[in-house]
Amino acid sequence: MHRLTSTRRRSALLAFCLIVALLLAPLATLPVSANNKLKIVATTSIVADLVKNVVGENAEIVTLVPADSDAHTFEPSPADSAALADADVIFEIGLGFEFWLDRLYESSGSKARRIRLASSIQPLASNTM
Repeated sequence: MHRLTSTRRRSALLAFCLIVALLLAPLATLPVSANNKLKIVATTSIVADLVKNVVGENAEIVTLVPADSDAHTFEPSPADSAALADADVIFEIGLGFEFWLDRLYESSGSKARRIRLASSIQPLASNTM
């Protein structure tokens, strides 16, 4: 596998940032809580950091999978279900990364808008098992 040149790497990062910004644009039309802050749930700390860098202090962000945990072995708690039920919007990676999220979302009764960051990405085929 060859490495990306620094120009291609910067272009890829810029494209990623633009995609994130476009995905966050619909937040302007969402209702906000009594304290005028959106209630956002991010599935991982990386997603939470991306969202925080865009929305700043205009939202309350809850992270489901802590920075020192693995999303593949994550087991949601009742508090996670409550966070989803109370959320205005949920940011997730998608592509089946959060395999547990669909069931948690349904059982929480959440009506939050779900935004999958990888919804426009076509994964590459892998030769590994």
